Amino acid sequence: CAASIVPAKITWSDSTDAAEEIPLTRAEKQTRDRQKRKWELVQEIQEAFKRGKNLSRLAREYDLDWRTIQK
Repeated sequence: CAASIVPAKITWSDSTDAAEEIPLTRAEKQTRDRQKRKWELVQEIQEAFKRGKNLSRLAREYDLDWRTIQK
């Protein structure tokens, strides 16, 4: 009978111990760092655009295509 195998009550522990976290691999760290730098660049470009710089000027300054800047 399955009822005798399955416990009547299941308790979950919500311990978020730092020792249980799996460390990132080198590739994962590189990816995370690259994404962070890219996001910081996006924020910087958006701020410059809000301050009044146009797309073509931003594209020249950051050496990117204007369509990339537009995104």
